[in-house]
Amino acid sequence: MLDAALEVVANSASFFARAGLAANLQQPLPTPPQRKITIHLVRHAEGPHNLRSIPVKERLDMLDPGLTRYGLAQAILLSKRFHAMDKLTHIVASPLRRTVHTALVGFKPAIKRGIQIVLYPDLRECGAGQCNTGTNIDDLLKDLLSIEDDVPKDRVDGSLCEPGWEIDTEPWGKEDLRAKRVARVQAMIYFLGKMAADASNDDVEIAVVTHSRLLAYLEGHTSGMFFLMYPNLIG
Repeated sequence: MLDAALEVVANSASFFARAGLAANLQQPLPTPPQRKITIHLVRHAEGPHNLRSIPVKERLDMLDPGLTRYGLAQAILLSKRFHAMDKLTHIVASPLRRTVHTALVGFKPAIKRGIQIVLYPDLRECGAGQCNTGTNIDDLLKDLLSIEDDVPKDRVDGSLCEPGWEIDTEPWGKEDLRAKRVARVQAMIYFLGKMAADASNDDVEIAVVTHSRLLAYLEGHTSGMFFLMYPNLIG
């Protein structure tokens, strides 16, 4: 379903217009279906790079950090308290370690009933620090699925993570690239919801597990202390 949504995005005149690639295209987005589509935006649980007791440079230099003990406890609590767990139809996550682990633990009841996590590189955090550099997707899934060994291995789809996805190509000062990625993510979420609703008689509930800075950009904020605006595991 996500592959199909991405294909629509890639061929959508309205998407390219929103991404700033063809300013003369004004085609509006299609009318949404009547079924209810709910998007749950979730920031990952706490990682060691979020600990303000550690100097900033040390935090930025952490390579693809995972979750702290407290972060793992946050994800476990999410698995017990998320109100739409039984209704969840799709899970899409950033392929960075902290977001994948949050999704595996936080939405485990939905995963166990058959919902698959799809890893989408455009959901990665903004910024080119080591903490936002990814891990080879096969190695990452081997690590995390050995920890969460009660999750079937086919419940995580990393096929969209092409070789080289690990390196952030949006250094600071490249706001144009970031804006285009934000537009792609917004379009992906829209078309995934619409296509899922068109294919079902039921409402659609999509969990998007990502990062504070990207969440801020998705909601139209361009400045501010994003880590305070979007605390860990706030949706």
